[in-house]
Amino acid sequence: MNFRSIAIAISLAFTAPIFAEKSDEFVINLKDPEYSEGIVKTEKGGVITAPSLRIQAQKITYINTKDEQKISAEGDLMMEYQGHIFVGKKLDFDLLSKTGCLIDGRTKDGGWYLGGDRIELHSDGNFTIYGAFITTSVSRLNTWEIRAKSAQITDGNLLSAKDVRFKVMNFPLLWLPSYKTDLKKFKDPPIRHRFLWDKGLGPKISSRYRFYATETFSAFARFDLRYNLQKKQFGPGGALEADYLSKDKRTLFQTKNYGALDKIFPNESGDIRYRFQGIYKTKSEDEYMHFHVQWDRLSDNRMISDFKDSDFEINTQKTTYLEFSKYHDWAFGNLTVRPRINSFQSLAQELPSGV
Repeated sequence: MNFRSIAIAISLAFTAPIFAEKSDEFVINLKDPEYSEGIVKTEKGGVITAPSLRIQAQKITYINTKDEQKISAEGDLMMEYQGHIFVGKKLDFDLLSKTGCLIDGRTKDGGWYLGGDRIELHSDGNFTIYGAFITTSVSRLNTWEIRAKSAQITDGNLLSAKDVRFKVMNFPLLWLPSYKTDLKKFKDPPIRHRFLWDKGLGPKISSRYRFYATETFSAFARFDLRYNLQKKQFGPGGALEADYLSKDKRTLFQTKNYGALDKIFPNESGDIRYRFQGIYKTKSEDEYMHFHVQWDRLSDNRMISDFKDSDFEINTQKTTYLEFSKYHDWAFGNLTVRPRINSFQSLAQELPSGV
């Protein structure tokens, strides 16, 4: 850095200490800068640093007047702000409000790559992306991606997106009004596709989408398309799944619900095949109280074997029952209900009982 840039850096550091109480924490390092009436600029490269902020670009303009203190940068632009690294086409940053706007910006969070037409940087470290894309591929030629009208990153890793489209090979597969996920907890893609060939049943294409996710709760949608070789026709199917586990691990809820128009055998009754299964269990902090309820409703006895999938089994074993127990040092109580909800099962209905 030549003498002129050193003098400007020292002068600005002592006259405009931004971001910190110590003046030497704000440093401007520009190559061959030009200075006029509170404006410093260069087109030959430079770096501006401050606590939680670093801006590097080919063209940099720093404005320091009574009314405003701003930085504009473009060309080979890279920015570090509040723990995130951004690249983009052009940046305008307000040093007084600690907010900025990044045009054609991109960033990385865990195993995810995010970007969009415009990124609004907020003073608390959160940011909002407009015309957003989200993917796990570093290349812009993505095999899959999430497109959204807007997406907000809060608390460093929580993604909330609106007007969401899931795309594979640039082909839209699913639209959702909103989508939420924890970028650090879920590093795998929210979309998964599989091609299966079930023996005796024929080929099946399956797509599973995680459309909502937080630290404790996840929700999935599934679409299946099976081709019946004997009838030479397609049978579509769909599913909704949810998983919840409380932070203290004392409450668990799982449900997986599937419906299909893929009759394989002529003697199957009805046009739609389905399976509704779930489990909910919880216990008190002292573990003296336990509550467990599970259900497994099936359209026919072959449903489990026809839809044999590890992702779709929560070990309800075609049984439905409710059990509640309460323990004390001097006594205990227990209530059990085991109804028969599948007509093809021979298990006798168990009426409510208790002790």
